[in-house]
Amino acid sequence: LHTVRLLRGLQQSGCAVPQAWLQQLALGLQPRLAQLGPGELPQVLGCLADAGLSLNMQQLQQQAGVVDVHDATAAGRSSAAALVGTSDSQQSQRLRTAAAGAVSAFSSSSFRDACLAAGLSLLPQLSVREASLLLWSCAKLQLKPPAAWLEAVLCRMQAGFVSAELPE
Repeated sequence: LHTVRLLRGLQQSGCAVPQAWLQQLALGLQPRLAQLGPGELPQVLGCLADAGLSLNMQQLQQQAGVVDVHDATAAGRSSAAALVGTSDSQQSQRLRTAAAGAVSAFSSSSFRDACLAAGLSLLPQLSVREASLLLWSCAKLQLKPPAAWLEAVLCRMQAGFVSAELPE
């Protein structure tokens, strides 16, 4: 839950969190997603969504001016190493190139798969509120779960409604 507190603190302080930073955070969280509890996974994904993490890689690459993902990764590495001793305009250009490399290093599809697998494994333990937050977070992150996953989550929510487990 330290991640949740960090992201909420950044939001409340009005900080604009860079996309590359959010992606690095998501990369670090990815192996731990399956270990999160039923209340934690929806919260973490919700906070990432609120902070502005985008999983639409095509859009991110277009914004960064990336044409070829492999070229951008190499360019990003070399630009980041060459920042010392350059003018402000050169640094700005090289930082944009380095950011483009960071965008390409983040695999939205593997993060998506890890999120959906973690959500599915926790599904029997999720409350209706947690399941609805999970759905909202997936939508905001543009995860686009498969129909079978959505059906399973909706069945879980329906079971909660039938048992009078109403969302808060």
